[in-house]
Amino acid sequence: DLETLFDKEIKLYEYLYLDWSRCVAQERILKLLIRLDKKYGKNIGVERLIALGLTHTDLANLAQSSRQTVTTLFNKWREDNLINYDRKKILIRNIEKLKVALN
Repeated sequence: DLETLFDKEIKLYEYLYLDWSRCVAQERILKLLIRLDKKYGKNIGVERLIALGLTHTDLANLAQSSRQTVTTLFNKWREDNLINYDRKKILIRNIEKLKVALN
C-alpha cells in the first residue's frame, strides 16, 4: 500500500471532523482518546498505551479545543486515576471508565 502514514492520518482527522461539530470539548477529547487507542493503543497488562508523542496542543488541535481544556481534563482524569501522561505517551488506566464518561 503506497499511502503514507501522513495520508492515513489526514483521512482519520477528516473522519473525526465530521462529528466534532455536535460535541462539547470534553466529549471531543474523550472520543479522540478512544479513537487513538483503537488505532494505536497497545496492551500493557490491563492498561492501554498510546505512544505517539502528542502534546496537549496537538491533542487540542485534533479535538478542535484549547490546550488549556486538554490540560484541565487530563489533570482531572489523572487525579481520578483514569490516565497518566507525559510528552511521549498516554497511559489509559481504564478505557471502559473513559467510555462510560461519554454516555
